[in-house]
Amino acid sequence: DSGGAVIQLQHASYLVLENLTLSGSGTDSGTNADSVAVSFWDGAFQEEVTFRSLDVVGVDMGIVAYGATRGILVYDSDLRGNNQWNATFVESNRTWNDDGVRLPGRGNCAFENTLDGFGDAFAVNNGVASIAVYYYRNRIRMSGDDAFEADYGTRNLGFYDNHIANTSTFLSLDPLWGGPLYCFRNIVLNTVRGPFKLNNTNSGFMI
Repeated sequence: DSGGAVIQLQHASYLVLENLTLSGSGTDSGTNADSVAVSFWDGAFQEEVTFRSLDVVGVDMGIVAYGATRGILVYDSDLRGNNQWNATFVESNRTWNDDGVRLPGRGNCAFENTLDGFGDAFAVNNGVASIAVYYYRNRIRMSGDDAFEADYGTRNLGFYDNHIANTSTFLSLDPLWGGPLYCFRNIVLNTVRGPFKLNNTNSGFMI
C-alpha cells in the first residue's frame, strides 16, 4: 500500500495475523507518517489480537493503536521503517511521529521482534491509560528519536532485556504518570542526545 494503512482493524477482536508481508510506501513522509502497516481504529475497543511472524517493510509507522486496547501481542516479527541513520533524519524532527510499535491500554506485550528505521521504536499514547504494558527481548537496530517513549504511561510498565543500537534517546519520561515503570537489563549503544530524557515531574520509575 503506497499510502495509508496496509491493514486497519475497524472493530476486530480475538484475531491472529501471522506469516504476512506488509509493504508500505518505501518513502519517508516526514512528520506526516502517512504509510502504516497496521492501525487500530480508535472508535471501538479492541482486544485479544495477536501479530506474529510478520515481515513489515517500507512504512513510516509499524503496528500502532491510538485508543485503549487490551491483550495485544506482537512477537517474532521484523519491522523496517523508512527512516535512515544520518544527519538529515536524526538532526531534525522528521522521525518524531514514526512509531514502530505503540500499544496503549492494558495487558499488551511486544517481545522478540527486530525494529529498524522508526522514530520511537516503542511507545504508549497520550490520554489513554496504559497499564501492564511490557516491551522486552527486542532488538532495535536504529530509532531516530526514543527507543521507548514512555511519555504519559500510567502504571506497571516494563522495558527490559532489549538490545538497542543507534538511538537518539534510550528512555523518555516526559512525564510518567504514577508508575511503577521498570527498566532493566537493557544494552544500549550509541545514543545521540544521551540515554535518558527526564524532562518533567516524574513519579515511580526504576532504571
